[in-house]
Amino acid sequence: MTIEKLLKRFMKENGIYGTELSKDALIFLLNHGEAMMPFNSFIWRNTLQGHNYWYEKALKWVICLYENYENINLAEKEKKSLSLDALMISCYNLLKYYCLEEEKKENLMKIDAYNKVTELYHKLHSESH
Repeated sequence: MTIEKLLKRFMKENGIYGTELSKDALIFLLNHGEAMMPFNSFIWRNTLQGHNYWYEKALKWVICLYENYENINLAEKEKKSLSLDALMISCYNLLKYYCLEEEKKENLMKIDAYNKVTELYHKLHSESH
């Protein structure tokens, strides 16, 4: 399976396929090879509410990539520099740098995807050491 196909399926399942911003994410994936954070192409030009919405989608996307990692073509992984280490770094970046501005940890933990990405990060980190 290609990452593009997986991203389209993810966007359809999350009700965002066909929106202008979802098109931006696909363009970002295709033109820049950004497989792990395709929603980062526009996330910063949104309102705070918009940022929060897309942040949660970005968290869910990393989980989707991990859950489908074995189904992604090897050539596609190499082309897009997708590896478990790269996923771990993306988890770290989402948790450390891209998280909701000035949000308290207890509020972040109310986001199911945030907790899942935190668990995934710790799992990948322990496996790599």
